[in-house]
Amino acid sequence: MDTHYTFAFLCTLSLLLFSAPPEGKAQQLCGFDVIHQTMLAEDSSYQKAQEHISKKIKQRLKAWRSGEKSTATYTIPVVVHVVYSDENAPHNISDEQVLSGIERLNDIFANEHGSSTNANIRFELARRTPDCQPTNGIVRVDASTLPRYATDGIDIESNDTDGIGADRLALYNLSRWNPNQYLNIWVVNEINGNDAGAGIQAFATLPGTHYLYDGVVVLFNAFGYDYSGCHCLALKPYTDQNETLAHEIGHYLGLFHTFEGDANGYGCPPTDPALGDQVADTPAHIRTYNCSTTANNCYPPTSPLHNMNLVTHNYMGYAPQECRDQFTPGQVDRMRAALETSRSGLLGDLALQDITTGQAATAACNPQSIESVDGEYGMGIIRVEIGNMTATSGSAFQDGGYTDNWCNAVALQPGQNYQVSVTTYGYYNEDLKAWIDYNNDGVFTADELILSSYNKTEHSGSFSTPDTVLFDTPLRLRFLSDHYQYNITSGCYAPQYGQVEDMTAYFPTPIDESSAGRGLALSLDGVDDHLRTQLSPDPTARPFTYELWCKPQGDPSLFQVILDRTPADFSIFNFMGIWYGRIFIYLDREFLVMDAPPLAYNQWHHLAYVWNGTEQRLFINGQPAGRDTVETINGHLAELNFGSFFNDYLFFRGQIDEIRIWDTARTGTQIRENMHRTNQVIETNGLTYFNFNDSVTTNLLFDFTQNHPAELYGAPAFVASTANVVYDANSLSIGQLVGGLNVAATEVDLELHFDQVDPGMEFSLTVQNFAPNTYEGTEGNSWVSPKTWIINPSANQPFSASVQFLFPEAPLTDVNPAHYKLFRRDLQSDGAWEETTGIAATVSASAITFNGVVKGGQYVIVKQ
Repeated sequence: MDTHYTFAFLCTLSLLLFSAPPEGKAQQLCGFDVIHQTMLAEDSSYQKAQEHISKKIKQRLKAWRSGEKSTATYTIPVVVHVVYSDENAPHNISDEQVLSGIERLNDIFANEHGSSTNANIRFELARRTPDCQPTNGIVRVDASTLPRYATDGIDIESNDTDGIGADRLALYNLSRWNPNQYLNIWVVNEINGNDAGAGIQAFATLPGTHYLYDGVVVLFNAFGYDYSGCHCLALKPYTDQNETLAHEIGHYLGLFHTFEGDANGYGCPPTDPALGDQVADTPAHIRTYNCSTTANNCYPPTSPLHNMNLVTHNYMGYAPQECRDQFTPGQVDRMRAALETSRSGLLGDLALQDITTGQAATAACNPQSIESVDGEYGMGIIRVEIGNMTATSGSAFQDGGYTDNWCNAVALQPGQNYQVSVTTYGYYNEDLKAWIDYNNDGVFTADELILSSYNKTEHSGSFSTPDTVLFDTPLRLRFLSDHYQYNITSGCYAPQYGQVEDMTAYFPTPIDESSAGRGLALSLDGVDDHLRTQLSPDPTARPFTYELWCKPQGDPSLFQVILDRTPADFSIFNFMGIWYGRIFIYLDREFLVMDAPPLAYNQWHHLAYVWNGTEQRLFINGQPAGRDTVETINGHLAELNFGSFFNDYLFFRGQIDEIRIWDTARTGTQIRENMHRTNQVIETNGLTYFNFNDSVTTNLLFDFTQNHPAELYGAPAFVASTANVVYDANSLSIGQLVGGLNVAATEVDLELHFDQVDPGMEFSLTVQNFAPNTYEGTEGNSWVSPKTWIINPSANQPFSASVQFLFPEAPLTDVNPAHYKLFRRDLQSDGAWEETTGIAATVSASAITFNGVVKGGQYVIVKQ
């Protein structure tokens, strides 16, 4: 049995299924009041901002009382800056500890273990940086040269008076991402020289804080949660529940302490619900440092609020972590109102998406604003909505007079009408214009203008795309604003006070989604969507194979079940899931774990789970990825769940396609040979097959045989599939190779000559006579044919081959080898193509040969 899984994961699954989380020991304190009161006293613009934000939140809450409020789940992009003075010190916490903190934060806000309500607010680590680079959302910051940081950590004071700790702004300046788009969390070694012990554990800022100071600071040993019970994370016992972070996020989303106004613990706050913490269902009280259930003497004995138990459990109090487990409905409403108003920039989800496009041609000009205005008087572009893209950003002062946010991309179609709306900063009215560089020459002309708006803060209009466009080519999308008294004359105009912001528009080549192509996939939301099918119960030990394509999405720190065979009586536990990109098969407290690199999220993968009578096996993308001796396993059980554990939790977020269930153990050769093409008929021993190509109007879905219907739970969506499997395909397998073997695989229009290969390797070869899902990466070239060739080896081992691609039906008229390029992407990929390098071509009228192919994958040929 493979044992590459960690003890932490084993314990985590046990906790998820069989136990409750541990409890904490003692109190914790927050530095929010110090920050808030200091800024109120020193910064008049901050006081005005808080008055304005409080008014907006109250207006939103009032509107909800007279109308329908959103119940959507809001997801906040997070960047965690781990600030260390010594790379090997405990405060340079592990990625595992960071991920545990985010996962626990989501548990708290979803009320997984509490006594309150689901806030429908989630937190995910960012996937792209502000300058359009891929990221895991964790930034490690070397502060070893920052004065006083190594000895005392960060100074909570904005104006240092005691000489203890590093200057707060200087620390933030080491690593800060746009606070309009990201929640910045700085993990530090100490606060005010407290040796990471008692005293202030963390602090946060309210909405409306100057962007240079906005975010959350937390001690390293108060961030995270020991799900496994392994005591292997750098946590101290009285802050090991991650409630410190939940408390600070409450502040960040507009909550005050429940004891707001208690005169530092010496008097009762106002009992008027409109005062104090401004939340009606949190009784006023004097702060407490214990799990008190005694009288709340801020109310008369006859009052139902004369009971500390009503506030002791609140995350925004100072009671110890073992008794805090709730946000009230009023607090949840206030946080959501803050997100919809003053923190709305966080709701543009582009920071949580992978980068899907390249950069446009260089612009003829990149004009900068001449002057910038700070604070409440700022100007510039802060929100753009066009097509299905919503992008948020900061003012001209915050982001600069010119920003190239090229990775903010919108897909358009030719000859269509689109709405576009833009929000400018808001203090002054501005003029705004926008262009799409349709011909990709870097110049913005009058016929490329898509929006003109004058003397407003909310700008909107519509435009029509031309009928003839450049497909699969990144095109520069420019927005330009300035104070309304200045005239925007062209796309190269330098604004006096406003801002220029570039993004990307592109026109993907239309893909034929008819039955000749890839058809549809089932999209699951990770909340309650799943599929359940019933088979004839078979308690005997009988071989089986479960195959499917899946595209995991969402938070990698959440364990998600893909397939569950656990019966209703829980006589066995048998399921397959994904966690941090690793596939786990759980069978009666034993694990089979993939012995391959973690899988990428937002990427298709083919999975096959096989039991052949003596061992269970896992195949990923056709290659062996784990095996374990198992003497006996029950055959097919009465119910199978796809996308959840036992119908009610550990839901899978992503897409699934091509579910195939067999009454036999499929070999690796059979799996590889058929995984890239759909089944036209159910082969021998094929029991059930769902291809999802017939979307349904009810919750009942029939398989290809019409014998095993499935029920859809939640509201799964049928979406166009981009999995690497099509109808129009031919495959075959060749095996037991020896060095120098020539293979004439004319069934798939290939010939191979292996110069170097392991004699035990097998190869499955497929030709798909259908255009791929995207041409991205091959822009500027024409395709020789719509064919995609797939070379799938039985193991991830090196080989070298000359591969001849045959064109029997369309003889080539151009035989100049310099005109042809070979492009490749991974076996399972639906993303961009990459040109192979160092591979020479020879061309005849019916074939193109490329020498030195060393990897399996998908291949296409393009012509310059």
